[in-house]
Amino acid sequence: MKICLPALALLFLICAHTCVATGECAADQYFAVYTPCANNQRNATYYTTAPCNPPPSATVNCECTRYDYTAQFGECQVATHTRSKTYTKSTDCHDGMSLPAAETVPCNCDPQDLKFTFGLCDGETGTRQLVYYYPYVCSGSPPPVRHVPCDFHCEPGTHLDMATGTCQSCSAGEFSLGGGVAHTEWPRIPEGFTTRCTGTGCSPWVASGTMLTSGNQTTTGTVKSILETSVQVIAAGSFVRFSFTVDAEACCDGLSFYVDGTRVMKRHGVETRWVEKQFPLTIGAHNLTWVYEKDYAISRGEDAAFIRTVHISGLNYADKECTKCPPGSSSGERSATCTKCPRNTHAATAGSPTCEPCPADAYSYTGSLTCTARVPCTEDDYEALYDPCIGGRRREYFQWMEPMICNNASGVRLPAPRPDQPCAPCNPGFERSAGDQMCHACPAGQYRAGNMAVCGVCAAGHEAPPALSLQYFDHWDPHVATGCDGDMCGTSGWRLRDSFIDSGKAHRGMVDSWLTVTVDLTVHGHYEFRYHLELQRSTRLLFYVDGHPRYLSQSSGMHNYRSYQALDPGHHVFKWVLSKTQYQEGEGTDQAQLHGLVVRGVQNGGAVDCSICPAGEAAPEGSIECSVCSPGTHTATEGMAQCMTCPNNTFADMPHAHECLACGAGTTTPAGSGDCGYGCVFQPDATTRYDLSALSRDDEMYGPVYDADDAHKYYLNICSKRHLNHSCHDDQGRPIPAFACQITYHGNGMDLGNQMAYLPLTSDPRGGLHIQYFHGTECAHGVNRITNVTMLCDHDAGAGFPVWESESPRCVYNFLWRSMYACRECRDEDFTISPGACVASKRKMTEVFREPRMCHGGRGPKPVWEEACVMEVHFPFWVLIIVGVVFLAVAVIIIFLVKKTRSLKYNFQKLQDMSTSFAGAEMTTTACVDGDLEGAGDYEMRAMGSINDDAHDRV
Repeated sequence: MKICLPALALLFLICAHTCVATGECAADQYFAVYTPCANNQRNATYYTTAPCNPPPSATVNCECTRYDYTAQFGECQVATHTRSKTYTKSTDCHDGMSLPAAETVPCNCDPQDLKFTFGLCDGETGTRQLVYYYPYVCSGSPPPVRHVPCDFHCEPGTHLDMATGTCQSCSAGEFSLGGGVAHTEWPRIPEGFTTRCTGTGCSPWVASGTMLTSGNQTTTGTVKSILETSVQVIAAGSFVRFSFTVDAEACCDGLSFYVDGTRVMKRHGVETRWVEKQFPLTIGAHNLTWVYEKDYAISRGEDAAFIRTVHISGLNYADKECTKCPPGSSSGERSATCTKCPRNTHAATAGSPTCEPCPADAYSYTGSLTCTARVPCTEDDYEALYDPCIGGRRREYFQWMEPMICNNASGVRLPAPRPDQPCAPCNPGFERSAGDQMCHACPAGQYRAGNMAVCGVCAAGHEAPPALSLQYFDHWDPHVATGCDGDMCGTSGWRLRDSFIDSGKAHRGMVDSWLTVTVDLTVHGHYEFRYHLELQRSTRLLFYVDGHPRYLSQSSGMHNYRSYQALDPGHHVFKWVLSKTQYQEGEGTDQAQLHGLVVRGVQNGGAVDCSICPAGEAAPEGSIECSVCSPGTHTATEGMAQCMTCPNNTFADMPHAHECLACGAGTTTPAGSGDCGYGCVFQPDATTRYDLSALSRDDEMYGPVYDADDAHKYYLNICSKRHLNHSCHDDQGRPIPAFACQITYHGNGMDLGNQMAYLPLTSDPRGGLHIQYFHGTECAHGVNRITNVTMLCDHDAGAGFPVWESESPRCVYNFLWRSMYACRECRDEDFTISPGACVASKRKMTEVFREPRMCHGGRGPKPVWEEACVMEVHFPFWVLIIVGVVFLAVAVIIIFLVKKTRSLKYNFQKLQDMSTSFAGAEMTTTACVDGDLEGAGDYEMRAMGSINDDAHDRV
């Protein structure tokens, strides 16, 4: 008979002979192997999968059981760690159990994926558990748990052997951190890292094989590209270390690094070399975040950050395995780091224990994977140097440029030295001495341009600042230094080329070829230079002044650059950097050339020109620098020999003044003043005087006062420009010396007037005054801002407070202020006398203010005094009016009666005369008694008629 034994069954068969039985086997601890069926019978032999006693061999029928089917597995799906499982019948059974259905089951465990972790220290046993596990469900079991000492850990340069649980040294060509992670290659974003971005159209971080890049942000606005990972640190003394470079706008874009939300690395906008940073990590959980930020304004360079390596230590007590050194580097046994291959060596593959030397006809850069064949040398591979100039002559000699990458066995040969060569012309600002034939700087106040034979004197109104001028480049000036940083420098820095200097040649990438010029300025100075460029996109010429970047045009061709802001006296460093940020095969043609440099104001330099002094400055003949007119002086035109003093009642409050300004009304100042006298007293005429000193503040201004729209805040002060900066300040937080100030909604202060004028009120010169603040910040339409404050006398208002009125016309701000201090000073006419009651022939006299009170300060009431009593009857005014009316009425009546009496007397006299003429006539006096004044004229006729009638009757 032929017995069919599957491979798995054979393994268990071996185990069955070596295991010790411990009892009867359970159903899942053994399997059966059948002989072929014969007469519906077959023999069954049982084998164990565990240390137990299987059933004894037996004869069984041919009905199918689970042991008659063989499992077949499909390919393992890496994403899910599962595979398909199907069954085929492997014997000649029949009936019984049906063929099992296909199913999905876990893949076999891959020992390469085995991980481990350490448990907590058991203080009683002094050990901790070393637990092995697979990070996914799989078919198989990890090694059993081990117990190790609590202080167990594997040092950097070693790793944990999973089989033995001991630390083993890394092989040559490998390294380890001793319980951390080292990311040196970037085929993808590593496990445990995430990336995202904020902003319209932004790009997250991407892996490019050799580095991580912050994404393409060159066409977007304000964005943040974020890379982050979370780690659990378990060992003291741990760290995160990474290397990076940045090519972006220096001021406003760049890479920052955060630990647990706290920024520990400020933004780096331009880093032309690979910079390595390391930050400590304490025990515990940490979130590590790299953020590339870009504003909306300008795209500069690559507009990106690049990360080449990330090392994080202290994540475990040991490394599972050692990491191979990347190509271009090597390491010895038990190494914690890898070392780049030095020049003229290479390592083509990862994990190289040593770097192989290049053949004699080839060369390589530091960290190279391969060697490059040397090309025949040309004239561009050597440089000319000169001995010192003596007697107008010098020796010229030649040397190969370092590092030498050409083949000097072929091509040109090094020329022989050339004695007795003429000296180069002196640089501008210098002249050749007739004695020693050396170049010496022009004397102070003299200059020499390039086309002048000797130095000349600067006229009055001009300056001849001493300068460093580099126009001929046949030797290295003491002010100049050069070098190259990076692994792939073609030359050791910039090179002398007689009429210019260049940035070198054959730079492959990730290098900075730099040139510095160091000077000391004795006076304020400017600088200018000419440069020529031939660059690819990944290469730029950077320029720095004292470490601060300055923008240079990167287009091909010749360019001129001149500073617009003068440098202060002192030490300054200029630096040009040819920066390559990407690897480039071959020698390439990227190059920058400096064709001339002038730095004015340099100590021990020579003037290259004579410049006219602008308005606001002046200089006598032979000056090295124009002097800025100090406050109180000015020059109205350029080319002046001295500054002019401002006349009386005018001022120039700032240096560099072109004119003197008139003081405001009511203020005065002597000649040569930088400000006007703005006392607190205003006297519009000989008898009126205002004193506002009580309203003057030196701590805080009055405010805030809001305009009608609540859009801006305003602060005012009276006859003082001193105040604390929280009232009125500029965008740097510095106090603005002004009488009035506007705070915009941005929080910045605007000067609304730093000079003042006192003016009387046209409506009531004695009821207040008008204050005008002028010479404020220039408004948008070209006029300076003005503030008008109308001060009204109101003795009941106390100090009062300014109130907004209007802005009319534009940039003229109007306020109203009622105050007791806006009242004129008191004089005699503001008082009246109030007598007291008469006591013992004396009474007290008191001086009081007239109402309403329209004065403050000045003369006060006189002290109370006594006077003798004078008998006087005083009646109220209304009584006097009534008495006068009665008196007038009585006078009229008396006059009437007098006239009446005179008329009666006259008539009576007439009657007497008539009675004499007419004897015996009866006289009737009734008419006289009954008549009135108006009928007195007719009385005589009536009387005569009556007499005549009586006489006629009698006849």
